[in-house]
This record gives sequence, C-alpha cells and structure tokens, in this order.
Amino acid sequence: MATNGAKYTRGIYRILDNTYKSYELYQLTGATEENPLITEQIRIEKNRQFNNGKGFPDWLVVQDQRKWSKCTRVTGLRPTTMQNVFEGNQPVLKNNKLKPESLILVQFSEDRTIAVVDVFNKYYPYGNQLLNAMLTKHQFHIPTQKKE
Repeated sequence: MATNGAKYTRGIYRILDNTYKSYELYQLTGATEENPLITEQIRIEKNRQFNNGKGFPDWLVVQDQRKWSKCTRVTGLRPTTMQNVFEGNQPVLKNNKLKPESLILVQFSEDRTIAVVDVFNKYYPYGNQLLNAMLTKHQFHIPTQKKE
C-alpha cells in the first residue's frame, strides 16, 4: 500500500479490554505484511506526564516482551487535522540525537473499539504542510474528515 509514493504497512486491531483508566488493550485482527511495529497486541496508554514530551495525550506501546512493563513505548500520539487520527514517529539515533525516521498513523473508530496502525518505514514528512498534504491523500481504513 502507498500514499504519495511512500509505502506503508497496515495493522488492524480490535479492542480487548478498556476497563482500565490508564490504557486500552487491542488485539491484531489483520495486517498487510510483517513489520516489527505491527505486533499481536498493542496498548494505547494515557500520557501521565512522566516525560519531557508535550502535545500528545496517548502513547503507542507494542508488545515485544512478555511483561507490558518491559515493552517498547514506540511514540507519543499527537492529534492531526483529521478526526480520530493521530500521528507519531519511530525515532533513530543520529549524531547522538533522536531523529524521526518512520511515520506512524493511528486511526480510531468513533467509539475507539477499532484501531488502525499505518507504519511508513523510513519515510517521515518534515513540516506540517507535508504531513497535512499526505493526510488528505491517505486512504484511511475508516472514512474520516477534517476537524472543524
């Protein structure tokens, strides 16, 4: 799958558990191809501000270990101009600084029972204009529209 020539991998998740206030647990129901960030289960955790990040209400956590406390917090999820669509990135270390390398889009259904994760490996649009242009052309799994 591709948007603006940038290929992406899609994982579709269904909610397993939302009884906790601090996170929602999702189970993979389908993926377009294998990707280390598309795991069998993911958690969307509330940002409890124990970090230096700003502007994102949630974290994307992939289950790459047995215990959730040891799993990778991939990225904070920032709101975009589209309804129920959040963006994040997978950073890599370059010159002793973390630089975004791969764009991650997470789309939720209106009731947050479905989460769709799109991972653009080695593609990151620097600047809001590029990101917004890409968002308008991207084929989302769940129909969406711009925020008013």
